[in-house]
Amino acid sequence: TALVCIPRFNLTATLKDGYAKIDTMPGSVDRAAFRLTAQCPDSIKEHATLDIDDLSLTAMGSYIRGFLHYKNSRPKYVDADLKSVIKLEDIKKFYPLPKGTELAGNLNVDATVKGTLRIKRREMPVTTVKLRLDNGLVKTGNFPESIKDINIDATVISTNASLKSATVNLKPVSFSFAGQPFLLKANLKNFDNLQYNVYSKGS
Repeated sequence: TALVCIPRFNLTATLKDGYAKIDTMPGSVDRAAFRLTAQCPDSIKEHATLDIDDLSLTAMGSYIRGFLHYKNSRPKYVDADLKSVIKLEDIKKFYPLPKGTELAGNLNVDATVKGTLRIKRREMPVTTVKLRLDNGLVKTGNFPESIKDINIDATVISTNASLKSATVNLKPVSFSFAGQPFLLKANLKNFDNLQYNVYSKGS
C-alpha cells in the first residue's frame, strides 16, 4: 500500500532555557532549546518540510548543538549540522542506566550534511562526518568482561552527490577485550565501485 496523500498541517514549537532532572539522579539536563517548524500546505506529501533550528542541550560537561532542515520533495533535500561533546561516564549522573551497565570515554561528533538524496540513483548529499572516541569503555550487566581502551578516529566524506566521491577512513579503531587487544585500520572509497584497504590485528 502506497501513501498517496497526507493531511494538511502546520506545527510550530519553541523551547528556551529548558530544564529536566530525575529526583534520584544528581545531575540534570539544562539550557535545552530548539525552534521547530513542520508543515505541509496541502495534501501532497512531497510538500512536507521539517525545520529544527537553534538546537541546544547541555548535561553536566556534555553538549549537543545543531540544526536540521528537511524537505520531503523529489528529490529529498537535507541540510543539517551537528556538533557534540559527550562525556559518557557522566550519563549515569542524569539518566538511569540498566543495572550493571558502565560507560566511559569522551565522544566527539562533528557532522554536516547538505544536498539532495536519491537512493535509486545512488546519489547522496555532500557530507562530512568526524567521529572521535577517546579512552572508551562499555560494560553491560549481562557479561562480566568489559570492552575497554576503546579509541575511534573516523571520518566519512562525500564531496559531491555521487557515491564515487564517498570515502570512509578509520584511523584507527582499537580496543581490548578480556585482556586481548584489537586494532583495525580501514580506508574505503568509491562506493559505486568499492575500493578498500583494511588492516586488522588481534584475536
